[in-house]
Parts: sequence; structure tokens; C-alpha cells
Amino acid sequence: MTWVRLCRPVRSLQRCSSSSAADGSQPVLNPMNIQLLSKPLSEKIFGPAADAEEDAEAVKRCQKELKQHGLWEVAPSLAPEIAFPLPRLRGKDIAEHFESIAGEQVQPYRRLLSRILEGNVPAVPSHWVFQEGWTKYHSDGVVERLKFPDDPVLSFDVEVCMKDGKVPTLATAVSPHAWYSWCSSRLISPHVRVGDEEYIHPHLLISMQESQEPSLIIGHNVSFDRAYISTEYSLRRGGCRFLDTMSLHIAICGLTGYQQALFAASKGTSSKSRGKKEENAAQKHFRGPPSNLWMDVASMNNLKDAYQLHVGGAALEKESRDVFVKGTLDDVRKEFQGLMSYCAQDARASLLLLRALWPEFLERFPSTVTLAGMLEMGSMYLPINRNWNRYLEAAEETYSDMQTELKRLLGRQAQDACSLLHDESYKEDVWLWNLDWTIQDLKVKKTISKRKPSEKIEELREKRNPLSNLLKESSCSEVQAEEELAKKSMVASHFPHLLASRDSLHKRRPFLPGYPAWYRNLCSKENGNGLEPDLLSTSMQLVPRLLRLTWDGHPLHFDPEHGWGYLVPSCVSSSHDSPSTDPMFPYQQLHVPEAHEEQKSGEEGIEMIWEKLLKGDVGEDPADMERLWAGVRLLNQQLHVPEAHEEQKSGEEGIEMIWEKLLKGDVGEDPADMERLWAGVRLLNQKLAEKHEKRKKGRKGKVEEHQEENKKKESGIDIGLPGCLFRPLPHKDGPGKRVGNPLSKDFQSKWEDGTLSTAAGKSAEQALRHETSHMLTYWRNARDRILDQIAVWWLPEDIPHHINGHTLIEPSATYGAILPQVAVCGTVTRRAVEATWLTASNASSLRLGSELKAMIQAPPGFHFVGADVDAQIWILCNQELWIAALIGDAHQGRMHGCTPFGWMTLQGKKSTGTDLHSQTALAIDISRDQAKVLNYARIYGAGMSFAQQLLRQFNHRLTPDDARAKATTIYTKTKGVRKYKLNGEGKRLANEAGLSYSDEPWSRSQVNQLLRLHSSNKSLEEVVEEGRVWVAGTESAMFTELEAIAHSDEPRTPVLKARITRALEPLYVDHDFLTSRVNWVVQSSAVDYLHLLLVAMNHLFTSYGIQGRFAISIHDEVRYLVASEHRYRAALALQVANLWTRAMFAFKLNIPNLPQSVGFFSSVEVDQVLRKDCRDDCRTPSNPHGLHRGFGIPPGEWDL
Repeated sequence: MTWVRLCRPVRSLQRCSSSSAADGSQPVLNPMNIQLLSKPLSEKIFGPAADAEEDAEAVKRCQKELKQHGLWEVAPSLAPEIAFPLPRLRGKDIAEHFESIAGEQVQPYRRLLSRILEGNVPAVPSHWVFQEGWTKYHSDGVVERLKFPDDPVLSFDVEVCMKDGKVPTLATAVSPHAWYSWCSSRLISPHVRVGDEEYIHPHLLISMQESQEPSLIIGHNVSFDRAYISTEYSLRRGGCRFLDTMSLHIAICGLTGYQQALFAASKGTSSKSRGKKEENAAQKHFRGPPSNLWMDVASMNNLKDAYQLHVGGAALEKESRDVFVKGTLDDVRKEFQGLMSYCAQDARASLLLLRALWPEFLERFPSTVTLAGMLEMGSMYLPINRNWNRYLEAAEETYSDMQTELKRLLGRQAQDACSLLHDESYKEDVWLWNLDWTIQDLKVKKTISKRKPSEKIEELREKRNPLSNLLKESSCSEVQAEEELAKKSMVASHFPHLLASRDSLHKRRPFLPGYPAWYRNLCSKENGNGLEPDLLSTSMQLVPRLLRLTWDGHPLHFDPEHGWGYLVPSCVSSSHDSPSTDPMFPYQQLHVPEAHEEQKSGEEGIEMIWEKLLKGDVGEDPADMERLWAGVRLLNQQLHVPEAHEEQKSGEEGIEMIWEKLLKGDVGEDPADMERLWAGVRLLNQKLAEKHEKRKKGRKGKVEEHQEENKKKESGIDIGLPGCLFRPLPHKDGPGKRVGNPLSKDFQSKWEDGTLSTAAGKSAEQALRHETSHMLTYWRNARDRILDQIAVWWLPEDIPHHINGHTLIEPSATYGAILPQVAVCGTVTRRAVEATWLTASNASSLRLGSELKAMIQAPPGFHFVGADVDAQIWILCNQELWIAALIGDAHQGRMHGCTPFGWMTLQGKKSTGTDLHSQTALAIDISRDQAKVLNYARIYGAGMSFAQQLLRQFNHRLTPDDARAKATTIYTKTKGVRKYKLNGEGKRLANEAGLSYSDEPWSRSQVNQLLRLHSSNKSLEEVVEEGRVWVAGTESAMFTELEAIAHSDEPRTPVLKARITRALEPLYVDHDFLTSRVNWVVQSSAVDYLHLLLVAMNHLFTSYGIQGRFAISIHDEVRYLVASEHRYRAALALQVANLWTRAMFAFKLNIPNLPQSVGFFSSVEVDQVLRKDCRDDCRTPSNPHGLHRGFGIPPGEWDL
């Protein structure tokens, strides 16, 4: 059976497999009892290496470690073997195969790149032709009009007048032979209205040649330019690809978010702080001091800064950009020549930037798979139909209705609060006591003046013909006018004395007399009678008070210095003297709630103790008093705050010279030169520390003050209110941060578990549900990004014939597409970045508008085919977790599952409590979902301080000491204990001291003992090897290897050998930013995984004639848009591509086999819409009927 014949419709991968029952074969297990691929598949991928035997000593060592962690006795999970014919590899092994197929895919584009990189850059035209469409400017001065550029490779830039809508205004392009300009019809012909049109059609965009022949467009953030090219919205993908110079720059020398903040801060202060030294170093771009060296080899991502770093010369002029942002088309016409030259400047700068970046990119990213994956990522495509506009209208309408309802509920709370004016009841309200309750009285005339004759005549006219007068004054119908007159007549007959009293009022009357000032501030005079608080919104500080919010039963209070917190009873009188004119806080009204059932035993009943103290209910038994004061001492426990790091000093003599030597390259090839250089830097820093010892003592005093401040915040702060203390609400970023709004999404979980509640009744609870359940929050935050999407709609003549003639097409249907504006390498880890689609959440019944992804719907005759990379067959294994575990396994014993972490990743089960998250939850008594968050944070490099902060977010009642104990427990169990390996100097000292030395790592205390015995002045760094060794933890092997990669001279990913950004290389940061570097190893390897998968799919689609294209990758989901008749073949291709990709990782890490559990997706889904689970009906507040009833879209096929 050939592989092509195998690619027929199948319902399950196992149906084309060979089970153990069929041929009598037994499942293949490695020494760790991990089931591997069947022998036929393994030999097909790994060749003879698949039969290699493991090292016996390594097997014993690894089995012993599994026993120590209670994992070895667990019975292995076995599944039927899978075996089917695979496509033949291109090369002797899987690595050669990927390089071969990736080389085929990028070869034509590499040739085009060579053409534009080696050719000349034509001179910019001195005069631009003002005409619609494309104009070509030959190097000999000839100008001609074209339908589209006739060069296959271009550096391209588009400018958009923002006030003219979502259509391009003008564009320029340059090739090795000529310049091109493009002008929109709207710019040339003022009478053409584009911004007012309901839909954007392809003829309003920039035309390019639609062909299957390879072509290449280069630009800085080129996905923005791609969104304005008409041919890119065609359903059938052409041969055009896009190369982004911004992504190249970020991959080579991008900055982390923290580095960007430091870079921006230094940019504004560096010139003042360095004085004349800056002038001498300006030509060399020297910054100094040591920790800032990375700033000399990196920059921000914008074209201006990247061009200045890599190309140099005169800075790019960017002031003209304001015309497109703030100006109109008339402004563009007036400055046409200058703006076209500005656009051409950017196109030329992008080309020169590419020439500077390209050689280094090839050196730092040697695999052709990286380039092929980037080109594929730049071709994302999302089809839409008229349901897109229906979704926008429904979301907007529902949002408006819910906003109105929320305002009504809040308005009712405000109006009810006004009743507290009677008998000054507000003075006894712990939420509203200090609002401005002053009122304005309604004044009346002492004497009533006679009305003027003209007023009498007007009144007479109204009496003679009231209906006609009312119709003239209002837009109501005659029936409505008659009803209004009837109401007025009834009021006049019943209350004549009240109507007559209007003559006693002044012409200018106070606004809302009798209402308190705080309520008047919520009402606008323009809003009818002005009685409704229409200015009220949940962002106001007043709202939590009106809702009478409580935290564990304690009333919330806002303090200008500390933000939002809650008030607890106190027996200590206030240390603040409040003026007698100020309103007094009604501390007598504070109610002490019962202790929460989840409180720890040491905290139980403390509030009751305080209440007992306040009431004086103390018995005569001395033991009662002792227990009482024990509670007091517990409440006033100090927080432990670690000593702050010494602030690094700049401008010290000698340091600049060392770093200047580094920048000049005056370093010999001998590695010892670099070591001596770094040793000099460390010595200088040590001297600086000694020199500023007095300043350190002063800073230590400040740290103690900070500790005392945190202590007060933990037990309660005296803010001047008698009878109570103030405790700040816990902030997600840790203690010391002010909470600005307790109704924000960060407190959603606290509302759900009852910690955050209301004492104001059902209407307040309804308002809280609207606001804190994310119903409004999601759409409020995402609305602008979603509405700003450029949706391009095909005209009837543009609809492809295979859609137009399809039986499922509706006569009045409209079809179109959206192109996500993706930076294919948007972060230093080379993760793709896009503001809307790549961060889109799944549909939720509690989030308005969250059915966003499901509005991407395949046109008739097409389906989406995709899978969740994390969902492997028989296990749910996160992609990054598996990569990290594989790195640890390869380091420990070159066997899958030979470390506890690797074993739990591959073999652990949630049902038996042997998976990673269940083990963590059990160890420190937290929920499994909380353990999952903590595990990912730790594996991505977070330290114990972050873990403590996270644990206190999970349980705000956890004391700092308890959080520290839990974090220490889990880090010791997982990461292990830090040790060191002696270097050559350390071994020499050990021999001289008579200490026995082995290759086993030494603890910190052992190394210190060695230095004491030798009476040496050497530091720890001088006697141990670079990096640390972690031992005795379930993840020790993984962290040891990850840190070894991060500390290496040139950190690279283990599979495709992608190199870390210059801004994080040890040469420029020494030991700094270690967390970012460790995180980079895992995250950047995950990008390698995605690139491998995309390259494999492209190869299979091309080789076997599968009609389809890459649609999008969201989080760990991959989706392809495939012709319906090819959807099952595409599903099987996706399984094969995943198998190849996983095998490539194992092969490159020297493990020549693969666990069957990670070799295949648990399911490949075929669906008509874009959604994570094809069985999800996507019911939301804006789509209450779901997809099936509301849109007629049935569930997809999920068991493929």
C-alpha cells in the first residue's frame, strides 16, 4: 500500500494501525517502562540507531532516582501499537530530511534575495508623478504607468491617511533596477468617497501580480504593508512571500520587555550623566558602565533605531509621519512630493537594513528550516462571511444594553444612598460617611411679581389651542400629544396649588436642590430633567462604596496613599489628630465577621479576640489574657523583606576602559584573555562595594524602614480613623503595590469564592456580576482592536468559481478575508506577536464577544483542519513541558522518562495523581489548577520570591512565613539543591588542602570550607565552573542543562541551533538576566518546533497534491484551510508532520527513539469555523443561541 493510497478518508488513526493482537508483537518499552514507537515506524525514522542499547550504569542510576520519588512502582500505561507506511525521508536521517525539504521551499526566495542584496540601489526620483495606480521610474529617467510592478523582488512601504479610513493612500517600492510609486484613487480624485463606504473591496487596495511564480516583498513590519495588497486576499495562495526586517532585527538583537524599559530610561539621561566622556565615546557608540554594555549592541524595534544601529549614518527623518496620523487627504496633496520621498526613504532604509542584517542572520540561524518557517508564518489568512458583521453588531448591541442595565443598577444604588440624608443617617454608614453631603436649598421669592402682558397672551394661546402648540414644540405623534395633554390636565385638576407656586420660584434655580453634592456630580444638566446619575461608571472610586463592598466581611475603604483596602476593628486609638470639623468615622458600626473557615489555625478567631478586647469581655483567668495577647502578637508579626541589592554605580574610573576594550575587539583569541578581563571587572566591582560601605549602611537603614512599613501593612495601618486599622487589598504584583479598582478582572476569583462581596442587597450583586464576571470587561478591552480589523470583501466577480458554483453558497452571501498583522519574530524568543488573533481567548458564557474566533468561517467547499499541539495521544502534554523534560532526559541518561520530571510528563496521569501538576498540588496543599500555574512559572525561570507572591495570590490569608515555607518545600522537591563543580583552580586547592575530590558537585558550605582551610582570598567564582548544578529534585537535571546552555558563550537551541539575541549573550550581560536566558531556551525551542511542523506540512501538501494553505497558529493550536475533498488527507498529513517534528527533537538530543504517547495528536479536528474544540457551541452573552441554532453551523469532526 502506498502512502498516497493511505491518505483516504479515515475515522481514526488506529484503524490504519497494526495492534499487538493482530501480529503477535509486544509493545516496545525502554528501561524506564516508557512505551516507544512500534519497531517499523522507529526504524523508518531513526534507522539502525533505533536498536542501540542504553548504558547499564545510567539505567540503574535513573531507576534509583525514580524509586526515591515514588514513581518506579507505578505500572506502565500500555496502548495498542501504531504502524502504517510513512513517506520516504529525504536524506540519511530525519535531520537531513528537514534540511532538504526546507531547502526546496526557500531556494527560489534565496535566489531573489541574492538578486536584491547584490544589486545596486537606484537613486530616489527627484519628482514623483501624481497619478492613480502604479508608476515605474527607470534608472535612465523614463517613466511609465503599470498595472503592477514587474520586478519579482521589492523593498516596499505603504502609508495610510488615518482620517481616510482603512485603505492605503500611497506606497513606494524599489528593486535593483527601478523605483515604483502608487497613489490611491481617493487621493487623486477628491470626489471619490472611500471612507464612507460600508465595505472595503480589493479594487481599493494596492494591486500586485497574482501568480504562482515566486516573488518576495521586503519591509519593516511588513505584515502591515501586506494587509493593503489586494492579491493577498485571494483564497488561493500565490507565490508571493514576505520578509520582515523588524523580525530579523528582533531575532538578532532584540530586547526583553524589562530591557526595553531600561533602554528607554537610559536614552533620556545618558548624555547628562556622562558629560564629556560621552562626546569621546559617541563615535564608538560606547555607553558603559558594565551592566549597560548590551545597550551598545541592541536597540528598540522601530525602523529609525534599528537602521541607526545596523546601518548608521544620518538618522531617518520621521516628522512627516504626523501628516498621515493627524492630517487629511488635502494635507497629503499639498505635501505630495515630500511625503512620497518620505515613503521612499523607508523603503530604501528597509533594503539597506536587510543588507546589514542578512549575513548575521545566516550565521546565527544556520538551519534553512528557520527561514522557511518564518516565510510560512507570514502568510496567515482568515476567511470571513457576512456573519462577521452580524457578530460585530450583536456584540455592540449587547454591550450597549448591558452597559445601560449596569448604569441602571448603579443609579438605583446611588438614589437609595440619597435617603441617608434624613436624620443624617450617613454619619453612621462606614462606606459613605465622608462623602460631600452638602445640599443646595431651593429659594423662593419674597414677593411675587405680576406677569407681563406678553406672557398672559402666550398663556391664552396655549389654552385656546394646546394640541397644535405641543405638536410644534415636540416631535411626537398626534396620539402621543393627546395623551400628554390628558396627563397635564389631570395633574392641573388635582394639584392646582402646586402649579401656582411656580410663580414663587426664581428664573435661575439651583441644580437638583435637596440632593447631596456627590450625587449632583454624577448627573449632567443636559440629560433631560437631570435626575438620573448618567455620569456614573465603574471606574469611579465612589462605586465600591455605593455597592458596599466587603473583604471577608470587612468594609472596603479607599486611602489616597495606600489605595483600596479594608477596615478591621482595633483597640488602639488613632495616632492622628483629626480636626473637630471633619466628619467622624463611625467605628461603632464596624461588625466583626466570623473567622473564615479556610483561615489557618494560628489565625482563627483573632478578630473575635479583638472584639473581646474592645468590649472588655475578659475573664479573670490569667490564661485568658495570655491567649489574648498571643493573638495580638500574631497579628503584629513582622514581614521579612530581603535586603535590597546595592545600586550599581556608574562613572567609576577604569571600568569604562575595560568595556571600551571589549567594544573595540582588543581581545586575543586565547579564552584566558576574556577570563582575565571579566576577573578585572569583578575585582573593580568588589572595590566599588568596599568604597561605598557607608552608603550601604545608610541604605540598610532604608531597608529596615521598608520592612517596618510592610509589617504595618500586614497587621494594619493607622490612617487616622478611630477604632480601626486599614489593611491594603492584595495586589497581583506583590506587597507595596496600590490596588486602583477592586472591580477589576484581577479580583474575579475573589468575587467567585465569596472573599469579595457586597452588603447592599441583590441589585448590588447583579451589578457586581455584570462587572466582575468579565461579561463587559472582555469586549471593553478587545473592542477597538476587533473593530479596527481590516476586513476586505470580494465583489461578485472576485468570488472564485469553485465557491460561486458550490451548492452551499447563498445568493446574497458576501465573502471576504482578514490578514492578521503578525510580526513573525515579535519577541526575543522569536514568538509571533499580533494584538488580536494570536491572543484570542476561547468562547465563554461569561464573556461578551468571546465567540470571536468562531466568526472565522470557511467558505463553501472548504474546511479547517487542525490540532492542539499540547493534546498528544493518550496524554495531555504541554509542548514546552515536553521540550524541557526531553532536554533533562537527554542530559541525565539519554532515555525518555529517565528523570522524574520526564517520567511524569510522559507517563504521569491525573487520575492516579502521578502527573506533574497533581504531585505539586499534593506537596503544598493547593489546587491542581493553581499548581499548574506555579509549575509553568518555575519552569520558565521564576524564582522563589515570585512563587511566594503567587501562593499569596492563591490564598490571601497565607502569611509571608507560610508562603515562604511552601515555596521552599516545592522548590526543594522539584528544582532541588544548588551545588557547584570545582574548576582547575578549585581542584588544585582541594589537593593542597588534603581534601578528597571527586566529580560529584560540592555544596556552597563545602566550597567555603575549602577556601577557609586554604586561607585563600579567592572568591567562589574563581574556584568553581561557570553555572550551577542542581541535585536531588525531580527537575534538577533539566534546570542544570538549561542553565548550562544559558551560561554558554553562545547559547543556542538544541535542535535548530538558533542563537540567542545579542542583548542576552553572556559577553554583553555577564551573569545578568539569567531568568530570561533560561526561558529563552525553552520558548525558542518551541518556535523551532512550530517551524519544523510548518515546513513538514508544506512539503506534504506539495508532494501529495493536497489543496490548502496555512491559516493561523494560536497559542498551541495549528489550523489549515483545506479543500473539503482533501480534508481527511490533510488530517493524516498533520499526524505525520507531528511525528517527524517530535522525532527531530529526540534525534538532535541524541535519543534515537520516540515515545508513542507524544508521536501523534490525540485528535485532528475538521471544522467549518475556527474554535479550539469543534464540539464547543460557543454560547456567549452576545451569541446566546450558540453556533448550531444561531448560525446553522453543526459541530465538527473531532475523532480523526
